[in-house]
Amino acid sequence: MSEYGAPPDSSGAPQGRREGGRSAEALGGSGATPPSSLVLDSAALAWRPTPFPGVRWKKLFFQPESGRSAVLLSFAPGSTYAAHRHPGIEQYLVLEGSLEDGARTYAAGTWVHHPAGSVHRPSSRAGCLLYVTLDRPIELLDRNG
Repeated sequence: MSEYGAPPDSSGAPQGRREGGRSAEALGGSGATPPSSLVLDSAALAWRPTPFPGVRWKKLFFQPESGRSAVLLSFAPGSTYAAHRHPGIEQYLVLEGSLEDGARTYAAGTWVHHPAGSVHRPSSRAGCLLYVTLDRPIELLDRNG
């Protein structure tokens, strides 16, 4: 299992601050209060290393009960992440640079959806920054990158 599955702090609660939303009544609804939002300054988070040279990450959200998470993933030029399987859905948006995934290259602005059960080994010749959401933590198949 990847570190993506590790809780962001000892309590397992997402880091950030909760902000209450406007009431459903104020929005024209039934009067029930919607759940509060989680707000996080990702620039204030430290980058965390991975076991793979040149690849680092920031945890934005983690839900211990389901394993659901959202992260920023940074690839330095020429870096590779190990082959891994997704037991749940993975979605990512290339924010900067470009990512090689299989025989395809994805440029900034590209959104990718990988179904549950997919296996891949992403890398980046130019370097890139990704916003990634996972339904469940990944399963590493190759720890050598």
